[in-house]
Amino acid sequence: MSRAHKGTPHAKRVAIGRARHARRQLSSFFGRGGYEAARTDLRELTGWTPPLGSADSDSLGDIPALRARSRDAERNMPLAGGAILTQLDNVVGGGLTPAAEIDREYLDLSDEQAEAWEAAAERIFAAVTATNRFDVSRRLNFAQMQRVALRTVLSSGDAFGVRRSLPRPGDLLALKVQLLEADRCANPPGQWNSTTMRDGVEFDAWGAPVRYWFTSHHPFEYGLARGAVEYAAVPAFGSQSGEPMVLHVFEQLRPEQSRGIPYLAPVLRQLKQLDRYTDSELAAAVIASFFTVFLKRSGAIDDGPGLEDLTDPMTQSLASAAQDIKLGQGAIVGLEEGDDISIADPKRPNAQFSPFVLAVTRMLGVGLGIPHELLIKHFTASYSASRAALIEAWRAFEARQQWMTETFCQPIYEWVISEAVARGLLVAPGFFEHPLIRRAYLGCTWNGPTMGQLDEAREVSAATQRVEQLFSDRTTEAARLTGKPFSRILAQQRKEKRQMAAAGLQPGESIAREIGQVDDPPEHVPPPPSEEEAAHAA
Repeated sequence: MSRAHKGTPHAKRVAIGRARHARRQLSSFFGRGGYEAARTDLRELTGWTPPLGSADSDSLGDIPALRARSRDAERNMPLAGGAILTQLDNVVGGGLTPAAEIDREYLDLSDEQAEAWEAAAERIFAAVTATNRFDVSRRLNFAQMQRVALRTVLSSGDAFGVRRSLPRPGDLLALKVQLLEADRCANPPGQWNSTTMRDGVEFDAWGAPVRYWFTSHHPFEYGLARGAVEYAAVPAFGSQSGEPMVLHVFEQLRPEQSRGIPYLAPVLRQLKQLDRYTDSELAAAVIASFFTVFLKRSGAIDDGPGLEDLTDPMTQSLASAAQDIKLGQGAIVGLEEGDDISIADPKRPNAQFSPFVLAVTRMLGVGLGIPHELLIKHFTASYSASRAALIEAWRAFEARQQWMTETFCQPIYEWVISEAVARGLLVAPGFFEHPLIRRAYLGCTWNGPTMGQLDEAREVSAATQRVEQLFSDRTTEAARLTGKPFSRILAQQRKEKRQMAAAGLQPGESIAREIGQVDDPPEHVPPPPSEEEAAHAA
């Protein structure tokens, strides 16, 4: 560009455009935008260039190693096993139980009709799932299945519940459920991961599962001959009913994620390091407890056997025993003239061990979604602080409980009720004719473990005030305090009142005294007069 054209408006615009382009190129190299966390020229961020991939590309290759290490941590690391057990006890407990709640208004049923239908549905579901007949392998009932399924999801990333039709003598329904581990869902031989096949899950063009491929046995089953594993496909949904045939239970973290990630994955590295550190500290403390004393001698032993005798095994044994001085409990060892002792001081137990471990467990609790107090089962704070920790924990527990009911419990409940209606055990007009009618009959709420109370008097008083001020209802508060539906509590109280009336008892009175097990208190008898009182009276 000539000197005559450098000062023209066009030339200025060209120069400004080139400068902007240069800045854009520079920013693309050092990080775009105004976020310093995206820059690569900062010393603390040098080398931090993680790949940018999809949910499956970021996880599928790592899942086998994460799964194996997570299972090992659960088996051998107390903190890892305790975290999973805490989730099991608070999310599932002894098993989530259904309380049928049909849409009586849509179905145009009276309260009496709706309650009778709900009671019949609950009765049938309990009869089908209460025993191990509901399990294909005849090992678990439905409540135990929930714990095994959730434990498998937490340790392995995902689990599978396959619907089977297996009529057996004495069974009310032919419906059975087969629980399968995550390892049994895998690509058949010759099939590599692609856009339509991801680790045993086959998808359609929309990303919806079409079928699941399962092995006939666990790939690493004990005593399984090589080549004995066969692969079979199970449809994801029924061709006629559209009901799910396979329950893929896993917590989806990102869109288009095909398989689950173990619960311990974000903290496995820290858990392993903490486990090694605690083992080393424990070993050091054990060694320190031996009170080792080293004997320093001024010269060589001159009264031992000669060199010509060292070839004799007996002489070697005597020489070794002569130099081997062992310390016992309260033992006093005499030393030769000129000998000295040196006591090893390993500085154990380490005074900083407990504070350091507590700091690490606080960090692990954040990663696991469990407050530190609940993770290590140690409550030393005030009532308000402990309650705040429980409330924070129960937000996560209730969310996982809701997820468990939606992905595992509710579909199985719908399987049972649908087959019961099909077999005529339940009368539900229009059940298979319209989706809205079907959904109205399948309404259900699930009750399980409750948060528990640090101070029951305060919790009950607060619940009473919420009901009186119309902020809540007895059904909600009963489920929150006891884990039982209010209808069952009310029915049980009616039953108990009838039994007490039949026995001639009144509510609120001492039952033990009414039935004669406790004697009435004796009348007040004044003590005998003292000698002075007797003399004065005389």
